[in-house]
Amino acid sequence: YRDKMAPEIIECMIQFGAYGSGQSSWGPALYGLVKKKEAKTVADHMRSFLTENEIKGVVFVSHCNNIGASVDVKQEKLIQ
Repeated sequence: YRDKMAPEIIECMIQFGAYGSGQSSWGPALYGLVKKKEAKTVADHMRSFLTENEIKGVVFVSHCNNIGASVDVKQEKLIQ
């Protein structure tokens, strides 16, 4: 992990209700996977944990985009 506190932060996310947690590539972002109905509770617990331990960071809730990218090309604009 990039930061010495990362394993403890990840473990806290699991304890607070995340069913998965990890570090993005080589950091610095950490993430937790939660069900939609538990997202606010886990995020609130993590904000409190960071504050109590004087750890600088931002906690936010996002959602997945399982659709992927799409390209819209109009045939008349193509150069051959």
